[in-house]
Order: sequence, then C-alpha cells, then structure tokens
Amino acid sequence: MRSVRSGAAAVFSVFGLGGFLAGSWAGRVPALAQQVQAEPGALSLALLGITVGLLTGAPFAEAPVHGPGCGRSSPHRQ
Repeated sequence: MRSVRSGAAAVFSVFGLGGFLAGSWAGRVPALAQQVQAEPGALSLALLGITVGLLTGAPFAEAPVHGPGCGRSSPHRQ
C-alpha cells in the first residue's frame, strides 16, 4: 500500500510541477512575442508546431524507454 501512495504522490508532484511551469511560461508569451518581433499568427503556428511535435513524438519515445536492458534499471517492469 505504501508504494501505491508514494507512486501517487510522485505522479501528483510531476503533474503539479508541469502545470506550474506551463503557467509561468504562458505568462511570458507576450514578452517573448515582442522580443522576437513575431506576429500573432506566426507565434501561434510555432506554438502549435511544438504541441504537434510533442504529440507525434511521444509514441516513439516508448521504445528507447522500454528497450533492451531496462529491466536492470526498472525493478517494477513486468
């Protein structure tokens, strides 16, 4: 039961940190746009490109993570 609680706390912490970082970064977008002199449309496409890249690349990240030899570094792997 303890490992479930610690795992849940770890997931909560990672998502909380991710939300905090995204929120603090989102507030800087107008300053970034002004600094690089980007028009709203160009900046929107760049941000969309980041999101699309992350979503399309995520499935391919599984193979290196669960690749050969990961059993030594991940004791809970089935």
